[in-house]
Amino acid sequence: HIPDFISPEMREVMVKWTPGWLGKKWKGYPAPDDYGAWQSLHDWQIDPMEAAGKKLLTSMNLTTEEREIAGVRTVTIKPSKDRHPGKVLIHVHGGAFYGNTPETTFDRTAPLADLMGINVISVDYKLMPAPNWDILDQRDQVIAVFDALTGEGGQYAPKDVGIYGCSAGGGLVAMSTNAMSHRGGPLPGAVVMQSPQTDFSFNSDSTWTLRSHDPRTQVDNLI
Repeated sequence: HIPDFISPEMREVMVKWTPGWLGKKWKGYPAPDDYGAWQSLHDWQIDPMEAAGKKLLTSMNLTTEEREIAGVRTVTIKPSKDRHPGKVLIHVHGGAFYGNTPETTFDRTAPLADLMGINVISVDYKLMPAPNWDILDQRDQVIAVFDALTGEGGQYAPKDVGIYGCSAGGGLVAMSTNAMSHRGGPLPGAVVMQSPQTDFSFNSDSTWTLRSHDPRTQVDNLI
């Protein structure tokens, strides 16, 4: 079911789109501790997304730089002309906490870097499931990148750093900035959460009222 308020352009996209859980290759999620199966599922989804991302970068004349910041792998998306050399955006990708990388989410970073003429640093945080994994590990990695960029010896003032993310990334942005606020000290100059994952109990009103009506999200699979 596609709601009536969806634009004609988005309706066309959704009509042609097949949810992953209805595809012929879909066999359901692996057991939580089957790391090899999770890696295979990730690779199956990730490879075509990375290829599409590379084409997008080329079409916009953008370059990337992989580097480690505070022990965390990041990928910086650079415009052909940096119009804001003293400012930067931190991107926290979505993917239900178990999927995606900076390279598979260039569609969330490249257009912004191109339109604004600003560097975007995408955080490649540790994905679940993994031995001794904890969701706070992901939050702390995002904070570590912000601290390294704005702390002693960092390149930027906190007010010149924006942070944004979608879905799980939006949830991690909320968690990170909340933790920064509680500890005191500087906060990012701008914070944007796009459709963040914030209710880990799956008990919110929309989880139930839209359970069978959201064409992009299957609640039972998420649970």
